[in-house]
Amino acid sequence: MRCFKFLLFPLILSGNILAQGNLPIALKLDEKNGFKDFQIGDGYSKWQKELKFLNKKNDLSFYTYTGNCCPTIFSVDVEFINLGFKDGKLAVIYLETKTVRVPSKTKWESDDYEVIKRNFDLLFEVVSPNFPTDDNSGRTISQWIGKKLFLTLTYHYQGIKKLGDSVDGSGNCSVMLGLLPDTIKDF
Repeated sequence: MRCFKFLLFPLILSGNILAQGNLPIALKLDEKNGFKDFQIGDGYSKWQKELKFLNKKNDLSFYTYTGNCCPTIFSVDVEFINLGFKDGKLAVIYLETKTVRVPSKTKWESDDYEVIKRNFDLLFEVVSPNFPTDDNSGRTISQWIGKKLFLTLTYHYQGIKKLGDSVDGSGNCSVMLGLLPDTIKDF
């Protein structure tokens, strides 16, 4: 459910980064146009048999994907995938990874975050800096911006938890891929 709590944050962040000109344009992001089998612009009918309605926010309808595609992202286990449709077309892809142990006392981010970020940097041929949030949440954000799409990778530090037989720091990652605010209105 964190998807909807933070849905507007990446959209606002993408506008701020673009306005500041801090990131080079990631043209490969637009070329990929999606995540594995999911492509921005796919019709609802392509996925409807594998969707469970979640909620509606403004003009986007969100569904949890219940099919078998995409159990991993760059070898990191995916917990769930949510898809957002506007006017019957896929406009937002959101996924979260499973919560993992962060045994290091010297860093917040998990190895999963670093693996995903490194692979996105290589895939899009643009290195995104890490943007630690200043709200004391332990979140770190990386973002890639194309001409029509944005992709936001967020690490969510979840504090000290018992995972298995040990107590360590824990966290997970979320990935949101969608149309930039300027392009979604013409979608």
